Amino acid sequence: MSKFCNRCGSAMDDDDLFCGKCGSPWEVPVRIKRSCPNCGAAVEEGEAFCGSCGAPVRAAPRKKRVCPSCGRELEPDRLFCPGCGTNVSKV
Repeated sequence: MSKFCNRCGSAMDDDDLFCGKCGSPWEVPVRIKRSCPNCGAAVEEGEAFCGSCGAPVRAAPRKKRVCPSCGRELEPDRLFCPGCGTNVSKV
């Protein structure tokens, strides 16, 4: 088991499409993309430079969230750690 339900945090097998505990469908985390201010190409969050034109792009400053159990860095909207399943809604 290497993934966890996005809704309830229960461990799921790699081939599971739905959570056995709450029935929610497995959703692959989506990376947020922005547009390059110079050429308009899509730039993934966290990238410092545009892959198309090389122009620097500013990442919006954000506070890093870290799971208190395993130390994994968390995305801002996560309620449960994808690494260990710990409830991180109050981190």
